[in-house]
Amino acid sequence: MRSNCIIWALWTYAARLRAWVRDGMPEQREPYLMVRPSRFRPRWVPHVLVAQWDSTFGLRVHSYKPINGREVPWYLAWTRLLFRGREEEGDWPDTVAEL
Repeated sequence: MRSNCIIWALWTYAARLRAWVRDGMPEQREPYLMVRPSRFRPRWVPHVLVAQWDSTFGLRVHSYKPINGREVPWYLAWTRLLFRGREEEGDWPDTVAEL
């Protein structure tokens, strides 16, 4: 699928919010949107994630990450607006280089 983390996060958040309301809005189960700087350059590009509290596991974070992520100069950031990616649980970097 070709998308970006912002579109994916808003779509997923809306779906989880509808499910939460449909289930009667149980306490500590509401979905959250989280924003942090991208680990890829340029750093001013936001990365948006979806989280949901789970009484067993705590805060479960899901993010949409690029399959072939690589750093680009700031003037080429527009070329990465849409990318092939995958949903992953957690927000840990794939490699130490992403830190």
